[in-house]
Amino acid sequence: MIDNAPFFTGYSFVDLVDRKIIRYGNQHGSGPSLVTTYNIPPPAVPVDFQPGQTVTVNYLSKTVTAGPGAESEITEKHTYIGRETITTPLGTFDTCKFTNEISSGGASSKNGKNLAVIESWFASEGPYKGRVIKTFVPARDGSPDVTTETVKITSASK
Repeated sequence: MIDNAPFFTGYSFVDLVDRKIIRYGNQHGSGPSLVTTYNIPPPAVPVDFQPGQTVTVNYLSKTVTAGPGAESEITEKHTYIGRETITTPLGTFDTCKFTNEISSGGASSKNGKNLAVIESWFASEGPYKGRVIKTFVPARDGSPDVTTETVKITSASK
């Protein structure tokens, strides 16, 4: 842990196909606390953005746990801000910075949607190209700022 920050292991299932980042889902926890999320259909975001360009994707996020699962309708609006060099515990990276507005709610929710605004930095070159390196969520509704940095990336052998 760094400065008493929580540390956890998670897996993101992503791929780079036809110059688009495809996000199939993610997984974290283990045993009875294992949480797996599937994206239906997997959102595909192009890698060829110009500064200020925006793309919107819609999908169903299905979460499976040892307890009751959940489904949420997701709308993501990704705006490319530009290139930025950042340094994290994993190293120094040339990145593509995005502002992401994510709206979510229950698949049959009649209540309003939740909105999150997240800044994200993705590696723009090298062996981690297309992988998220850092995220930042500003304080909102009494919650503090949250910064997440990737400290290790492994790839499964084919």
